[in-house]
Amino acid sequence: MSMRAFAAILVAGMAVVEPRASERSCAGRTGFASGTVGEVAGRLRDRGSLYLLEDSPRPSVLVFPASCAEPRRIPLRSESRFPSGGLARASDGSLCALSGDNRRIECFDESSGRRVRQSELDVRAQSVWTIRDLLMYARFEQQAGRPLLFRESGNGFEPDRAFMSRPPVPRPDFPFRAPGPEAAGMVENLVQCGLGTSESVPCWRMLTGELRFVGPPGGGAEIPMPDVPGRARAFPLRDALQTPSGVLWLLVNDPPENRDQPAGLGRKLVRMQKGQMRVAPLEPPARMLLDGDDTGVLLLFRDGSAARREAGNP
Repeated sequence: MSMRAFAAILVAGMAVVEPRASERSCAGRTGFASGTVGEVAGRLRDRGSLYLLEDSPRPSVLVFPASCAEPRRIPLRSESRFPSGGLARASDGSLCALSGDNRRIECFDESSGRRVRQSELDVRAQSVWTIRDLLMYARFEQQAGRPLLFRESGNGFEPDRAFMSRPPVPRPDFPFRAPGPEAAGMVENLVQCGLGTSESVPCWRMLTGELRFVGPPGGGAEIPMPDVPGRARAFPLRDALQTPSGVLWLLVNDPPENRDQPAGLGRKLVRMQKGQMRVAPLEPPARMLLDGDDTGVLLLFRDGSAARREAGNP
């Protein structure tokens, strides 16, 4: 499978994290108009501010401050492009993104956009996130029984066993087919993370939607993908958000329009709390979740606009 195909899969669920408990961001209160943002390669929410990494020949980070001041743009001083690898804050406060070849994490000073360091990886990475104030990344893996997540430490990165790789499983009812056993192993072990709290972040296996809250090393038990009516069988979950009170929001994909597409569109918003589920249709479909509380979420749409939607209380 080509890196372009992997990028298309990864874009279906971009990384959003909230490394510290915070008030709702200004963007979460007001939304923004069509065309405000371009192609989003990663997102970060930190202390009420919203950061969007835009993929372009001159990459930059668009910041919506918690103070509700005008958005500001941070041009990143790098020759790299960052097409789909997320955005994270490292423990030293720098903003970090994954290079286009998936083998290097570059970190930048927030005030100047100057690159302050880079980490060369011995394997290709899927994406980066911030979880419990530490930089984390997931690696591409074909073989079973290996850690998929790696957590920032004093000696570089240490493996985290919250998600272990597993062999591909035949699924004749899935419309998506990987081109060969090597690609099948990599697709089986694609992982993505959503938006959580200062304690934990919801992450999931992209192919099946099995979800786990990643916090302290090791993580909790995996939760099967809810049986949302009309959801896609393969790559069902586009994004996830958990509030401090335990409400879980899911942005769920429709089935793809044809067999050549790995995933459909985010046309269903799901609210879950204490085993109860409420589903609301979305039109137009949403690209990702940017913010949320117990009653609603801020959604980013394909035209670069954002607006708040609610699914009601169960």
